[in-house]
Amino acid sequence: MKNIKKLLGIMMAATVLVGCGKSSDDTVQDSSPGAGQTVEESKEEDAAAFGEKTVAENPLSDETKAKLDALDTNYKKVNWDAVYSAPDNEGIVISETAYFDKQDSLHNILVVAYTNVSDQAVKFSCEGYIENASGDVVADIFESDVELGPNNTIAIKYDSEYDEPSGNVRWNNFSVEPSDKEYVPYEINTELTKKDQFYYIEATYSSDSEIDSMFMPMGYGYVLDKDGHIIGGGEEESIPGDTVNTWAETYEGENADTVFFKNIYNH
Repeated sequence: MKNIKKLLGIMMAATVLVGCGKSSDDTVQDSSPGAGQTVEESKEEDAAAFGEKTVAENPLSDETKAKLDALDTNYKKVNWDAVYSAPDNEGIVISETAYFDKQDSLHNILVVAYTNVSDQAVKFSCEGYIENASGDVVADIFESDVELGPNNTIAIKYDSEYDEPSGNVRWNNFSVEPSDKEYVPYEINTELTKKDQFYYIEATYSSDSEIDSMFMPMGYGYVLDKDGHIIGGGEEESIPGDTVNTWAETYEGENADTVFFKNIYNH
């Protein structure tokens, strides 16, 4: 009898040990809250959306949204990451997108588009400070007397170098006043070509009105991928002009389209 009790005791102890061993293995393979993958997912959920703070501070009205949706211009080709109203000026819509310029300067670029959704020509001046994810200023925006025709867009490139922009901009002021310019409605076609070793964006204009090349302010051309994201481009290098040198030797087949933003007036 004693031997039987002793044998039963040994069997029970072995069972307990086996159970502990299984529990230890399960802990190593655990994917419950606290495991690496779940923590990473939590961090991604907590990350602020691009331009979230500035968009919340300057929301678009329903009327402005409707006007923006009604546009049939190059503006609609671009996949903008943040869209909001200019501070205290609902007639101007600000749109942003960012990309890393690996072809030219190996820098972080923020493209800010200013769109006049009113039926009147205006000119604007503004001062803003581009922030990174930590809220530090990584680039400045200073624009003075920028002409902007009715239902037209100008999209300006700002270089924040090695700091990635968050899409949030501290706007100190944004003033808009009527323009005395006579704007010329026009159509534009663009083409990406290669001269020597670099790619260029070339634009051609057509209009029912006469276009005087001496009244052509700087334009901005950009290369888009298949999803409408900007992957290169910038400002014209001379006036009068219709060409943007992207300083890119290759886009590795990612280039799918081009856009060009320019305001043309006759005096």
